Amino acid sequence: MTSENNLPLISIIVPIYNTPSFLPECIESAIGQTYQNIEVLLLNDGSTDSSPRICDSYAEKDERVRVFHMPNRGVACTRNTGLIEARGAYLLFLDSDDYMDREIVSALYKVMIDTDSDMVLSSYNIITETGDTHQEKPRQITGTYSGADFMQHIYDTDFLPQNIVLWGKLYKRELWQDVWMPENNLHDDEHALTFIIDRSDKITAIPQKLYYYRERQGSIMNTFNIEYQIKKSFDFMLVFNDRHQLFSKKGYDDLVVENLRKKSNSIRTTYKNIRNLDAKNKNKVIYKKRLKKEIGTSMKIYLSNKKVKMHRKVKMLIWYIKLLNA
Repeated sequence: MTSENNLPLISIIVPIYNTPSFLPECIESAIGQTYQNIEVLLLNDGSTDSSPRICDSYAEKDERVRVFHMPNRGVACTRNTGLIEARGAYLLFLDSDDYMDREIVSALYKVMIDTDSDMVLSSYNIITETGDTHQEKPRQITGTYSGADFMQHIYDTDFLPQNIVLWGKLYKRELWQDVWMPENNLHDDEHALTFIIDRSDKITAIPQKLYYYRERQGSIMNTFNIEYQIKKSFDFMLVFNDRHQLFSKKGYDDLVVENLRKKSNSIRTTYKNIRNLDAKNKNKVIYKKRLKKEIGTSMKIYLSNKKVKMHRKVKMLIWYIKLLNA
């Protein structure tokens, strides 16, 4: 779908759950884009506050806004609905507690056309709970990469968070053909982004800070309790397992080893968290059983990998056996 001046339609997908304090600023930043041929999909994931009314009020004022009210099923399901309903040739994800510079769509689209990229990402600012803006640490990811080259930075801390989040990026729609977020998984975006990177022939990063990520204690990325962390670790193990298959298939030997190392660290942390649960916790036995299954799978992969040195295999085998017998 194109407008009269032949600019393609770009879909902005906004999953929403109980963020009334931030939602107006978020939506205003979307509908206020200098790039006019957009649609804004407001996907209300069963909010129990005034968020649904805020969404409806914007749909009444701007025909480019489309609202979807759904029972609460989590952000992954909400994003998947956005993928199904989006009509645009290009996609952009915006979290409902964040907001964007009014030039982000125009800037990313121009770079995408100029460089013939499949995905273009901007830099970002962090908004604190006090409303201040700061940059967590100097990060200047710039330039054009092949998908294979960008994949080599999937665990690069200098690329965080751009190598794990969906926001702040413009995607060609075809990248998302048959790619879905795993539902009820706290790492749904990280999982999906792995396969989007793999499908991309060319990825371009620009230095302009055009996305504003809000750092707040109540958000998913900043929640801490033991059982939450256990679920988060198990969810990430799904990412590790699927990445292992992809990296092995593509011949990314170094990433296979790094992925195994990351999963081993996750197993270690999960074991400690399970051990620290109250003895009366009814889920403790279930968690231990599931962890042992993950240990068995990882142990087989680790021992059969020729890139892992023998002394590391022996050390890991001893450690895994201890955990299995714990």
